[in-house]
Amino acid sequence: MIGGGAAVRGSAAARGLPAALLLLGAALLAGCCGLDRAAASPLGNRDTPGAAFAYLREAFRQDLTGNQYDSFHGDFRDAQGLSETKYRLARDLRPGLFEDAAALLGRAVLESVVHGAAPRSTSGGPRAWAEVTLALPSGARGTFLLVDEPVILVATDDADLGPASPLLHPSMDGEVRIEGGRLRVSVDRALPVAPEPGSRVLRVEIHHDWLLYRIRSVEGLDALLEEVRSTAAAPGG
Repeated sequence: MIGGGAAVRGSAAARGLPAALLLLGAALLAGCCGLDRAAASPLGNRDTPGAAFAYLREAFRQDLTGNQYDSFHGDFRDAQGLSETKYRLARDLRPGLFEDAAALLGRAVLESVVHGAAPRSTSGGPRAWAEVTLALPSGARGTFLLVDEPVILVATDDADLGPASPLLHPSMDGEVRIEGGRLRVSVDRALPVAPEPGSRVLRVEIHHDWLLYRIRSVEGLDALLEEVRSTAAAPGG
């Protein structure tokens, strides 16, 4: 994920934002571009916790490892020792585990969504969070803890900039709101790469993005994550 930064100019290559936008930003080989951050994805969006679960389930059903990885919060990846490369490698080595996870999620039923009363501390600062409870095929219950990382995407007519890239926008609810039946928008953000003077804004997208922050008691996914971790630890992995 990319935060704010100093506005600089240079060659198109020098100004290209790091493809360490992982989150499925894995577009590389997986079939979806993480730079799109689910906003325009054919899988739908992650605007709500329920939509985020549906997005992740569909990403597993379609075997889109990039979109799966993009649904993981950065703190979750760090805690699990995940990297995009290792995640893809584990998929190639143990496709059966991913198929089992897809079947598990496909049969799971979203039972409830409970929003946290106070923001949760994350590496990026306090964030809204929610706990999603799933009824699993075994009859057990499992939970996902999701964290909201709102983003803003600005597209301009400066062709040298390439595709628009999302910026984290944690203050979204304070800057984009409805008051008395009127839409209030007050956004003042430094862009990570400044477009040419006189460039026009073509499109602005601002949306919530709920990401998987923790898994509790979802046995099939526990096994999958353990396999990814062992892949990462293997010699030459």
